[in-house]
Amino acid sequence: MKNRSVLWLFLLLSTALFSSGKAAASNCCYDPCASYDECNFWDGMYGGVSGGANFLHASSKDHMKLDADVGYAVGFQLGYRFCQGIRAEFEGVYRYNKIDHISFLGAHIDSDGHVRSMSYMANALYEIPFNWCGLCLFPYLGGGIGYTHQKIKATDFDLAVEGTRSGFAWQVIGGVGYWITSNWDVGVEYRYFKGGASFVNNQTAQLKLTYHF
Repeated sequence: MKNRSVLWLFLLLSTALFSSGKAAASNCCYDPCASYDECNFWDGMYGGVSGGANFLHASSKDHMKLDADVGYAVGFQLGYRFCQGIRAEFEGVYRYNKIDHISFLGAHIDSDGHVRSMSYMANALYEIPFNWCGLCLFPYLGGGIGYTHQKIKATDFDLAVEGTRSGFAWQVIGGVGYWITSNWDVGVEYRYFKGGASFVNNQTAQLKLTYHF
């Protein structure tokens, strides 16, 4: 009975210390005298959602060139944040852009087609050590590799590059995040994404909202 009581006491103390340490770390960002190391928070799982504008750029292919309207990208992330601001995550992202017109041998042909893709990526991100007194900002850089499934479809025109393409994809990532609370952060992010058709690339400007469990 005595050993059991000591065990329960140990568990209660451990829980209290963990909670107080977590709270101290989560609140230090609001202390203008806190250093980055003090504001490093804790490691653990997180999940998030993202969405923003997607800019599709296409180079000439078989004397044809796609010109697309600004589209959108929406996605989700599930990952783990390690100590010192290193994040490893898996994500799924859907991108869609409407084709405005097609250039063929100098002629502009209207089209109601689209370019859409679904990608599954493994990313690694690094939060750059940074602290401005009173601000909870953290710039970060990263990249990812994975798989994408892309479809190009044009109407009212027999487009030689139409069809689906699947295969390897890669991306580079840069952004700035802000700790709203100890569990929530929001970020503004830029991504350069390459995958699917070799003559197409995507650049995305988006917002991210992340919850740390």
